[in-house]
Amino acid sequence: MILTEGQYIIADRYQLTAQIGSGGVGVVWRARDVLLDREVAVKEILLPQAAGPDTSAEVHERTLREARAAARIRHSGVAAVYDVISEGGRPYIVMELIEGRSLAQLIEEDGPLALATVADIGCRVLAALTAGHAAGVLHRDLKPANVIVTSLRRVVLTDFGIASVAGNPSITQAGVVIGTPCYLAPERARGEPATPETDMWSLGATLYAAASGRGPYDGHEGVHATLAAILTQGPPQLAGAGPLPELIRALMDHDPRRRPSPAETAQVLEEAAVDFSGGTAARSEIPAPDADGPVSNLALVPPDLTPGVAPGGSSGGFLAEVMAEVMTDDNHGRPRRPRRAQRPRRSGHGRRAVLVIAGAAVAVIVAAALVLYRPAHHPADHPAAARPAAAAPVFAAIGAPVAAVPAEFRVTAATGPDGSPVLLARARDGALMADRLTSGSWSGWTSLPGGHVYTGIPAVLRGRDGRLFVVARTAGGKLAFLWQSAPESGSWDGPVALGSERTSSDPAMVAWPDGHLEVFARLADGSLGTASQLTATVTSGWSRWSSLGGSLAGPPAAALDSSGDPQVFAVGSYGSLLREYFEDGKWQSWDTLPGGRVFTGVPAVGTNFDGRLEVFTRTSSGALDHVWQIPGHPDLWGGPHALVTGVTGDPSVYSTVGGRIEAFVAATDGSVRHTWQLQVRAGTNWSQPASIGGDSASAPVPVRTGRQSEVFVRTPGGAIEWNLQNASLSWSGWSSLGGSF
Repeated sequence: MILTEGQYIIADRYQLTAQIGSGGVGVVWRARDVLLDREVAVKEILLPQAAGPDTSAEVHERTLREARAAARIRHSGVAAVYDVISEGGRPYIVMELIEGRSLAQLIEEDGPLALATVADIGCRVLAALTAGHAAGVLHRDLKPANVIVTSLRRVVLTDFGIASVAGNPSITQAGVVIGTPCYLAPERARGEPATPETDMWSLGATLYAAASGRGPYDGHEGVHATLAAILTQGPPQLAGAGPLPELIRALMDHDPRRRPSPAETAQVLEEAAVDFSGGTAARSEIPAPDADGPVSNLALVPPDLTPGVAPGGSSGGFLAEVMAEVMTDDNHGRPRRPRRAQRPRRSGHGRRAVLVIAGAAVAVIVAAALVLYRPAHHPADHPAAARPAAAAPVFAAIGAPVAAVPAEFRVTAATGPDGSPVLLARARDGALMADRLTSGSWSGWTSLPGGHVYTGIPAVLRGRDGRLFVVARTAGGKLAFLWQSAPESGSWDGPVALGSERTSSDPAMVAWPDGHLEVFARLADGSLGTASQLTATVTSGWSRWSSLGGSLAGPPAAALDSSGDPQVFAVGSYGSLLREYFEDGKWQSWDTLPGGRVFTGVPAVGTNFDGRLEVFTRTSSGALDHVWQIPGHPDLWGGPHALVTGVTGDPSVYSTVGGRIEAFVAATDGSVRHTWQLQVRAGTNWSQPASIGGDSASAPVPVRTGRQSEVFVRTPGGAIEWNLQNASLSWSGWSSLGGSF
């Protein structure tokens, strides 16, 4: 019905207050949801003039498909869809209101953007695009006008209005190619079906416009002339050289098979964002909507590198140039550990063995440039490894201790063979303490061997014989190994030192399928270090420490994948979520998982019922995000998806009865919140976060005991409290276990 001064309300709920945008197929309104008292955006789909019943039905079907497509994508970089309604014969989509300027407006008002900013925006748009692809959704109209930058520097990909959903018939008008001509991939201009590679071409065209200040095919009069140019000509050469212009040219290759994969694109964008910003994260350089003045472009080539010349002076092409510019340690300016060659892509997905780029119709293959050293893994590769010495002398400090990167306090929990929980934690006086539930009662805190030498959070797991194994960091930086004298025993043996390497983070630990242990920790130089048992026996010696490279900002987390091989996750120096993994008998090169440079703290790793891994990480803005392996494609990751907002600590996860993953995290008010998968299947939704109360001054730690769940936290006073969820899913309330932590 019509309201005063031209305002309307539709569906008796949404009050349209002002028009904020329009296009060829619709009008976007600012509106108020009077039921929930919040501002939203409402997209009104315009019907063609003199539209008949068939056309109207087609438009309504396309609108419903658009909403379903966008609703399948749960990502902070994609505008959320709230509702679909019909009013007066017209369809409307109700969605999240994004306040900001489009990338097209930024380009028009500010001119070419700084290349660090272009790369950073590209990272975030790629993350949103990848999340859509993981959900089976193609955008098909990626362009600067559909990228919004908010005052809080959030980058949002909008208007999946012509999205094509896998498994849904394409709805188009006969003879009409859907998309914006200047940003339409050549194969789409030929009328071929859309693919993920067509979106990657449009991403390249969008980044081209941001870097140059104009679209790659601007200046052609009319749609036909523009499409003809796209089909017959490459884009004009971007000024300068370096990884970003070369990547943009590669993304806009006429052959979809030669375009870089999302993983390859993300790696170059991440490195370019750092390189072009002078060694600092480029996030702060995204102009806010109220930014004044033009954004000046940065030099395209660092002064100490020669374009087109690989290290050693030989011409190496695109990837050699990229590697020459990014093979520098993120923290210290030292040469970075070389990476090994990428594995071949599987059935058109995952990674490519080499990056094949056509620039001026020249394809450059540089696999040999990347076949470089990687540390061996298995203990048999370390014949000179020595057995550790006794506890007392090996923990004496020799030289200056290595300071550890900060980590939030938490207890460490495991279960014995009978399913009863065992807790370990470092006390305030540096002792390592344990408490266990026996015959329905807690035994009380007792100290483990070694004295007051410990710091940080220990790692614990149960071995094949039922005994618990513990690795804890000492104040001098060395790691200590302790173990139960017998299963379910209150007596402990050890500690012994795991070599002389001084670590700078809390450890993570996995048990291989054959039973031998492997430990991971951040080394003094920021790289990931690893040491492993020589055999699957407690008295076995340990290998010397090896570096797996990388540049870690915090402690690692580790888990075994569905193949029984370890994967390690950590937040990188610039906030990216990084992965290192073991496959085909050796460690592979580092991956950057979706999400951009927004993460902090220590990740938590959960295992799905089918063996796929999901990783949960806190963002710097206080949200809990997770990413997950795509079913059938272990090299592809979906997400990120925000599960909880307003969090202050690192997450913990575990699998409930039936295989559903459940995540726990501390909220800003000190309470503990948890969320869980609604179904045991890939791509399922998660429950709304629920609070179980509490007054937490630590990360909550859950453990599953039979059909019960137990959660443990440290209070502000330093005691450990626990809460019990029984088989009826009700929580008993918090009880104290005492202690001084």
